[in-house]
Amino acid sequence: MDNNIKPVTTIEDFDWMADNCTNFKEKRAYMPLPESEQEASFPIAYSILAYQDLEQLEKLLRAIYAPQNFYCIHVDAKISEKILKVIQKIVSCFTNVFFPDELVTVWWGHISIMHAEMLCLEKLLQHKWKYFINLSGQMFPLKSNAEIVSVLKMFNGANDIEGSSKKDFHKWFRQALKWKHSKLINSNVFMPMFKSTPPHNVTLYTGTNQVIISRKFAVYFLYSKISLDLIEWFSDTLVPDEYIWPTLNHNPHLQVPGGYKGNPDTKPFISRLTLWKPILPISPRLADWDCKGMFIRNICIFGVGDLTWIVKHPQLFVNKFHSDYQWLSLECMEELVFNKTKNYLLQYGKKKSQNSDKNSVGAYDDFNLGKLSDLTFYENLPFILDPSLVNTNEELDFNKLFK
Repeated sequence: MDNNIKPVTTIEDFDWMADNCTNFKEKRAYMPLPESEQEASFPIAYSILAYQDLEQLEKLLRAIYAPQNFYCIHVDAKISEKILKVIQKIVSCFTNVFFPDELVTVWWGHISIMHAEMLCLEKLLQHKWKYFINLSGQMFPLKSNAEIVSVLKMFNGANDIEGSSKKDFHKWFRQALKWKHSKLINSNVFMPMFKSTPPHNVTLYTGTNQVIISRKFAVYFLYSKISLDLIEWFSDTLVPDEYIWPTLNHNPHLQVPGGYKGNPDTKPFISRLTLWKPILPISPRLADWDCKGMFIRNICIFGVGDLTWIVKHPQLFVNKFHSDYQWLSLECMEELVFNKTKNYLLQYGKKKSQNSDKNSVGAYDDFNLGKLSDLTFYENLPFILDPSLVNTNEELDFNKLFK
């Protein structure tokens, strides 16, 4: 890999290209129209929490971009002014890409991560969409937009939030004591003070901080008293972003829209593919694969050697890649998503006639998303086989959420 020279698009390159938005979108190959009526009628909202890598952020945005979707980019307030100005310039080229009203300083393991998500959700709820997906700037899609739509349409209001009720000292320690961020040592430190019992008689669950949630869940999350009480309780714990989403989704008595009533420990999680390092050398392997890249904070930073393992999986997104580490792995992922879209158009789309309106929705007609790929895995998800496992909450009075 060291013998391959990475082609770099510099900050100055992006700054120059974004001077002309039309040329920028054409040169960077942003999709100008929805590719099908099915996709046009099923808009998705995304948040992206970004830090420093402008090139990787733009590559991610381009890979998931569709004109009917909405994108909120939260940039850590610690970012350099130079990079921030270029990102602002790029964002200004789109009507469906924006910043939240405020940028916060984000610290790992701190409630600030949830504050950034909440700011983006508030902004996104000003627009119409079906589902919300949150990403970090180091993730990348494994599926095309058409594939993601075909899967989410099957959800019928259900959320995809990882959850585990398994308890160990490591997880107990994060939530049993009060924590705060120390600017002096740039780390989270615990205080010799035990937490009170969490409100609303909830059982604590843990999981990843990446989720796929329905619009109703988003409203509940932002505005219900139950949710706000829990967010406040978690605000002085460690990694609250890995507890708040699962705890809300997997306590059936809370009646959260799209919440799961079954056993979360046995439910597959499709939002994100991650390869974790065993905690101890003698610990059992967490996957049937050894990371061919490198581990940082016990998460595999994928390399080229991992791609054959990645592409076999049904998850919608992959975490994580570093653009400055085995950069060809990210280039291959980009080509994979591009080819999925291109091949789908060629195989299942029927080109519009020459007399059709070139500005109308969709470059192609007569899509059949059911033929997009083998959907057997998704059709056999527990909450799709048995819709009673999902809390539809049809009786929920959203007016009461504000009381």
